[in-house]
Amino acid sequence: MNFMKTIYSLVLTILLSPLAWSQSTNLKVGDKAPDFELQDQDGNAVRLSDFLDKKNVALAFYVFAFTRGWTTELQRYQSDIDYFEENDTEILAVSVDARPTQKKFAEEVGAQFKLLSDWEKDVSRLYGVLNEERGIAGRNTFLIDKQGIIRRIDSGSDAIDIAGLKETCAQLQ
Repeated sequence: MNFMKTIYSLVLTILLSPLAWSQSTNLKVGDKAPDFELQDQDGNAVRLSDFLDKKNVALAFYVFAFTRGWTTELQRYQSDIDYFEENDTEILAVSVDARPTQKKFAEEVGAQFKLLSDWEKDVSRLYGVLNEERGIAGRNTFLIDKQGIIRRIDSGSDAIDIAGLKETCAQLQ
């Protein structure tokens, strides 16, 4: 089973590597972030507007669960989870994977934040990160402040390195 998962991950990484960097978005820093509702890995409804006036949100779109790039990015978020909590920032990770896939992935990597299923691709499309031809979201991270305004956008490899995101989180205090 682990062998098959490794092969699957390797094939996805090779096939999708050109897309791992980003899909350009139509949104920009200073825009109001579009509201949405998706289910997390446990089937709970999560709305962006639930965090208004309460928490900043790091909204991280990724290609697929179990891919090398996302696993690396997830591990970075996970290792700095206390930092994000101290800076009133909720991490919401979004892909077009089905909810059961998100649940399995969250369990395997011990994610302490929400993985959201955009199975219908509506939110990826709304944020302008959906590659329509391949039906997947590009790697993009939006930092949204407590008022719902986009304060930072990272794409591609910049989204994997979360140092800039952490710096901007600290400035939002």
